[in-house]
Amino acid sequence: MKRRVLSGMRPTGKLHLGHLHGTLDNWVKLQEEYDCFFFIADWHALTSEYENTGVIRESIAGMLVDWLSAGIDPDKSTLFIQSRLLEHAELHLLLSMIVPLPWLERNPTYKEKQEEIKERDLSDVDWIHRYFGLDSHDPALFDLIINTSKFTPALAADLIVRAAAALPARSR
Repeated sequence: MKRRVLSGMRPTGKLHLGHLHGTLDNWVKLQEEYDCFFFIADWHALTSEYENTGVIRESIAGMLVDWLSAGIDPDKSTLFIQSRLLEHAELHLLLSMIVPLPWLERNPTYKEKQEEIKERDLSDVDWIHRYFGLDSHDPALFDLIINTSKFTPALAADLIVRAAAALPARSR
């Protein structure tokens, strides 16, 4: 039985050569050795693109076409859109309720996300209504979606739902 690998990309615009050489070439090779699950991380994209959620929806189809053009083979790998699998959201919610904040604060991914949003305007919550069609004035909903302390449990949920044994590291 092949070991399972999970990796995803946030649909935040058009892909570029860095995606091809930094990620997609690696994915093409991985699908020969592993049971690969590659996903479009549209919920993860909300941590940075909440001001312009339209770019997320607009980028999904183009991203998938780019993956196929680069050699990702749906007969060798499972491709999916994160938001289409409710198990991700359910497990993310459960992990968010039980993982203590000090554990998250020690995590490099959490620290990186905190740096990313330092200069962002977090007062505009109308994006929640634009993206989900939900009431943007519900404080519990706002906390669940925008609070970056939830990003790491969301990533853990992705891995657990797919029972992945490996997560390819990003090249910097």
